[in-house]
Amino acid sequence: MFNVLRRTFGEIIRKHGLEEENIAIRIRPLSKEEAIGKLSDKEFALVRGEEVLVEAVFRDAVGQAFTDEPSNFYGRLRDIISLSLASNKERALFIASLNAVMKHLGLIKNTRHCKNSGPWICAEKLAEYIRQIYGKPKVAIIGYQPALVKTLSKYFKVRVTDMCEKNIGKIKFGILVESYLKNVEVSSWADIVLATGSMIVNDTLHEIMLFKEKTILYGVTCAGAAKILKFKRWCISEEI
Repeated sequence: MFNVLRRTFGEIIRKHGLEEENIAIRIRPLSKEEAIGKLSDKEFALVRGEEVLVEAVFRDAVGQAFTDEPSNFYGRLRDIISLSLASNKERALFIASLNAVMKHLGLIKNTRHCKNSGPWICAEKLAEYIRQIYGKPKVAIIGYQPALVKTLSKYFKVRVTDMCEKNIGKIKFGILVESYLKNVEVSSWADIVLATGSMIVNDTLHEIMLFKEKTILYGVTCAGAAKILKFKRWCISEEI
């Protein structure tokens, strides 16, 4: 997967004459309030501090990525595409940069996380979208996202998996959070798979590639990768 992303990112920057330019990419971890505003619900990993958003700034555009290994970076685009991508840290730098460049070029939108009540508005709009397009499907949520779990479980049969040991085995909004080791089983059960874009950074998206046709990636992290890999995506952060 990352071979495809690296090759395509390289093609994009060469096509637009950006590879050899002395262009700075600034990436830094965002504070909780910068990332998600005044949302205080500790069900969110961002609020608890278990994950952070790193932000790449390229010219007039911003790209973000969730990660549990935040870091700072300053360099050229060719330095970014030369990263080994062997760790969550490097993959987060790469993905945030990819999102910023593709946003600048007008290839993608919704690259900045919504704040305050945004996640709850997003969840309600997603529920409406699913009802209109799919009726009453069984929904797998890969990656515990409280607004999605609470909202979608009101309308659909839902199963949830997560990587966080603090969540696994717990009942959240009436739904058991199952282990990420059941990603394939839960995805097979579902009619629709809603998968967090963080699967790209933590390099687990390959686990559900078999279910690509019924998968919708959600969030800001997957903006560029979803476009390149031809996944359906849900994110309305710039429309809220």
